[in-house]
Amino acid sequence: MKDLHETQATEEYPKTDDEQIFSPIEDFERIVTGGAWKRESLKVKSEPKWLRYFSYLILGFVIVIPLIVWILNAW
Repeated sequence: MKDLHETQATEEYPKTDDEQIFSPIEDFERIVTGGAWKRESLKVKSEPKWLRYFSYLILGFVIVIPLIVWILNAW
């Protein structure tokens, strides 16, 4: 038999819903947010092409313009 640590349980207990903590407004939060986030909703490839290219352009400006300003101020 394997030696058990004094604080280690000898058997595993099945999880029940009683162990979960429920918020009184959990149902309302689920309605407002539309449920739990799914991995598919975070994929950029699932967005329309025009939206992806527009966001790449904006992100490029956000990165390039401060970089140019930093380089010009350094001179």
